[in-house]
Amino acid sequence: MPAWFTLLAIGWEAIQDQKIKIVLSAAIFISSILNLTWHLNYYNRIEKAQYREVNELVKKQNVKNLSVYPSLSWHRNLYFRKESYRAHQVQYEKLPDRFWLVQSHSVEVMAKQVNALQHQSKFVDSFKFRKANAFFFSRR
Repeated sequence: MPAWFTLLAIGWEAIQDQKIKIVLSAAIFISSILNLTWHLNYYNRIEKAQYREVNELVKKQNVKNLSVYPSLSWHRNLYFRKESYRAHQVQYEKLPDRFWLVQSHSVEVMAKQVNALQHQSKFVDSFKFRKANAFFFSRR
């Protein structure tokens, strides 16, 4: 990155006309603002993944203290450490009769995990949040 700054500074100093420098500065500034606000909608849309919300929902819905399988290991330690039931890493060979799957992150990884579980389990209920899901499964 510093090499880009050096090249930019050398090029900037090579421009002799002050009017061109002002026009270029304004164009760069306006381009940046338009890119952030209009093209990318960076400040106009929600990007936060709803990990906390999906885990709170599972805690409220899990009145029978069934096993919970979060897709990320740190979810087990952070969100389920005070619960009487255990949050486990998914082991496809040893799934209980009924369980919760809590997912987050990439859509592709979440889809693969659900597809792997559908062969031996069926959906009972599902809850979709922004970049996070909770599924209640029952064995076939």
